[in-house]
Amino acid sequence: MGGQARHRIARGQQGTTTVTNKTKTTDFTGVRAKLAAHKAKAGEDHKTETLPQSGVTVTIPGFLNHGQWMRAQRQANGDVATAQAAFVTEVVRFEGEKLTLADMRELVDAKDMLFLISEIFGDEKEADGSDEDQDSSGNAKPA
Repeated sequence: MGGQARHRIARGQQGTTTVTNKTKTTDFTGVRAKLAAHKAKAGEDHKTETLPQSGVTVTIPGFLNHGQWMRAQRQANGDVATAQAAFVTEVVRFEGEKLTLADMRELVDAKDMLFLISEIFGDEKEADGSDEDQDSSGNAKPA
């Protein structure tokens, strides 16, 4: 996806992972090898959703790069809503196209944007209803 390098992962000797992208090959060991393997595996998975208001099909990558989130925060100058919107523009594809922040502000329905924010930043346990600390409405259960 835009801005993310395609990586090829090869398992080497015990606990070693080799990551190859367009510009370099890096051997990782220990926890870095584990993280690189997770990135490669998760990067192969994409989630496709249909926005509830507009009916536009969106693709959300399985691996959401923290560096892109940090860049979105810098771009937003401390405004959380703008940071979330900037991150969505970086990682989500709208029927294969990348929208700009201006496109998001002007063309995307607020309910669709809130849906996307929930898909990206929401707790997976909440989404599938398996969070034991909450009732079916998402409210905290009494202690």
